[in-house]
Amino acid sequence: MELGGNIYNNPEYWKGDIGYRGQGYIDFPINWIKEGCIIFRHPFSILDVGCAFGYTVRRLHRLGFDIWGIDISSYAISQSSPEIKTRLLCTPAWDIPFDDKSFNLIFSSGMLEHIPQKYLEKTISELQRVGVQGLIGVACKDD
Repeated sequence: MELGGNIYNNPEYWKGDIGYRGQGYIDFPINWIKEGCIIFRHPFSILDVGCAFGYTVRRLHRLGFDIWGIDISSYAISQSSPEIKTRLLCTPAWDIPFDDKSFNLIFSSGMLEHIPQKYLEKTISELQRVGVQGLIGVACKDD
């Protein structure tokens, strides 16, 4: 599951027999709870790391937040709403193309468990580098 053999660019991961099985990847209701936590912190700028289809980016952008998203999957970004495509970048979390302290808040949910071990330390370092604060939600794996 390295960047090159990127399973996350396979549509079957998002709505097939691997990855998000059954209903496929949707705008899960838990996102609204996570977004409430973000709003409560009153951030000036936000980076959603592992933004997938950009549901959180779209909703918070509509509320007037300066929010950007990154994801390793070009397929996921291609499925995002046209209104936010210019706010989404395809890049791995261990190589974030923003300046130091670019974002008041870094948000990530259900992403860290997908980082290959050899990139985990660099990923954490990048999150600290580009953010002033951090709010990280980690989902449990089902296996």
